Amino acid sequence: MTMKSKKSSKIATARLFKRYVWLVDVINRYERINFEDINKKWRNCPLNESEEDIPLRTFHDHRIAIEEMFDICIDCDKRNGFKYYIDNADELNKSDTRNWMLHSLLSVAN
Repeated sequence: MTMKSKKSSKIATARLFKRYVWLVDVINRYERINFEDINKKWRNCPLNESEEDIPLRTFHDHRIAIEEMFDICIDCDKRNGFKYYIDNADELNKSDTRNWMLHSLLSVAN
């Protein structure tokens, strides 16, 4: 792998990580939010340079990655208008390293 491809790979990883942090932040702020509202917020997000919609499949891929990386479970309340919420919001308040990093990134993003 060349230096240039390593650098671009790091940039792509950083962008993806910021998207994960953004998604957790939005769902955490609104407590329960449907996909359409998440998408509206994404269209206006500075991380979305193209101002395009977030595909539903990408949203679910991000949701799964967030759970694997941070142990933060984004679940869906299907009885109440298909609203997404953080099932284990207490995870955001724990002091382990991953959550410390998440809190640090969230505070920088605000």
